Amino acid sequence: MSKSGRSYIGIVLTIVGLVAITAGVIIFISFAGSRKAITDMAMQLQAQVAQNVQNKLSNFVELPHALNEINSSCILHNPESLNDLELFGERKLSQLKAFESIQNMAVGVQEQGNFIGAGRAEDGVFTLAIRDKMYDSTYRVFKVDAHGQKAELMHEQPGYDARQRPWYKTAVQAGEAIWSPIYLWASGRSMGLTAVLPILDDQGTLLGVHQTASSLDFISRYLQEVVQGRAHQVFLLEPDGLLVATSVAEEVTQSTEHGFERIAGTASADQLTRQASIYLEQYLDGESGFEQPIHFTSNVAGQRYFVSAVPLSEMRGLEWVLVTSISEAEIMSDINKAQRFTMGIVLAATLASIITGVMIARKLASSNQQLHTANVDKDRLFTIIAHDLKSPLAGISGSTEMLSNEIDVFSKNEIQMLCKQLHVNSSNTLDLLNDLLQWARMSQGSMNYAPRPFQLYELVKTVLAAPQDVAAKKEITISVEVPQEIKVLVDEPMIKTVIRNLLFNAIKFTQREGRIIIIASQDGRHAVLSVQDNGMGMDQEILSSIFSVKKGQWQIGTEGEKGTGLGLILCKQFIEQHGGKIWIESEPGKGTTVSFTLPLA
Repeated sequence: MSKSGRSYIGIVLTIVGLVAITAGVIIFISFAGSRKAITDMAMQLQAQVAQNVQNKLSNFVELPHALNEINSSCILHNPESLNDLELFGERKLSQLKAFESIQNMAVGVQEQGNFIGAGRAEDGVFTLAIRDKMYDSTYRVFKVDAHGQKAELMHEQPGYDARQRPWYKTAVQAGEAIWSPIYLWASGRSMGLTAVLPILDDQGTLLGVHQTASSLDFISRYLQEVVQGRAHQVFLLEPDGLLVATSVAEEVTQSTEHGFERIAGTASADQLTRQASIYLEQYLDGESGFEQPIHFTSNVAGQRYFVSAVPLSEMRGLEWVLVTSISEAEIMSDINKAQRFTMGIVLAATLASIITGVMIARKLASSNQQLHTANVDKDRLFTIIAHDLKSPLAGISGSTEMLSNEIDVFSKNEIQMLCKQLHVNSSNTLDLLNDLLQWARMSQGSMNYAPRPFQLYELVKTVLAAPQDVAAKKEITISVEVPQEIKVLVDEPMIKTVIRNLLFNAIKFTQREGRIIIIASQDGRHAVLSVQDNGMGMDQEILSSIFSVKKGQWQIGTEGEKGTGLGLILCKQFIEQHGGKIWIESEPGKGTTVSFTLPLA
């Protein structure tokens, strides 16, 4: 028998042995029923619950800001709409009916402090709230009928001025999209928080503030829907220990002789919430926050609960602690079901693994380096997809959901703006996929490399059309200073891709009325081509990782343009395929020069 044959049999036997041992260990652990197995299962279930709630909350806190941006854009397109408060209120009411996770939408007007908004009451009734200085300064809330008309006065408050409300002041102070702190609403019967966005015209003049609000009770009902049908308990705390919302049937605010007040987790009427909050308070011992999840157990009425506290971040300035709890009885029920299921899966997986191992053993024996490279590429690919596909696809999903759910709600201008945003997001996604395809083909060795002699000047000129169109929109001039006598030995599609990528990068990071120069010279047996701009430049931290996908330090262009993060990686691989090198010189505020070498013909 040959050496390769013996190696093949050895690999097969090794795989079979490892699979058999692994299957035995899995079965043993499955039936062990130890305390550690229960704890591990609790942590896994809690991680799933926490992730599920986090995902739901992420959508919950992002949608209000998306609606703020769309409505603010419409107002900027037609500022006169702020003068017709009644019509504006009808449009807000129509939009509110299209999104069940939104409780209130409104706008406060800088001129005279007027206010108009639509709300969703607990009993499913919709309301309109208005303060129009043309009549008086009273804030009034009306119940509306099935036709959207004001039917009954529910509440009024004299001397109201939207500009003096906490949410309005928060937006003006921040100057950007942000969540307000939790505050007492004008009705005096609810507390909540508001996603706000200042509406600024082209001259930076404040026209008003658009807001989308949710009461604490509304957030609690949202949590109850998230965990519906499961024996989980979830609640949210602020770093100071005050309750934000809870999935159990209890209030997180109370009316006292001093007014409306929030309830601390340590004073909760629910025993599990109270015990968990006390534990966290003692555990943190005065610390303002924590970064890693905290796991502990709590006993309530003879039942053991596994509790986990996770800090929530990257939620538009909100700092909350998500606390989840699962009873031991529920976990044991899941374990018993899992044990029976695991047996069948392990046996099937063992047989499938042995068959698969026999099929791939020969390839594994001769392709270790290729497998390693594939794993590295996979990690890079996951990083790229996570960073760059999520935002445009989320934008596309949100826009199409709004169009499909209630297209009649939006005006022609609003639909045009949504379509423009869809075009931008889909174009960004298409650019990323094109770069990913070229990069994958290059990494797998499936891209043909066929160098031929070319006049460098003509090669540059054939690439200029598309970049010049984009540059013209920013009033950027592109000049070419490439001697016509320079000839290079290159693969035409690869080098065109390099030049095109570098030009689009230069345009992206150059301010309006800027300048880009393409320069070439000869250096021994190589030609040196440089793309020079007088744009925003880069610091050393960005330069040190500019050719690494893993770092993920990709900049945004001067007018908000986004990139794929793969352009320079492709350029580097294509230049190295030609035996050349590529380097970058840059300083913040002084521009960037990207240079690379090519073999002379």
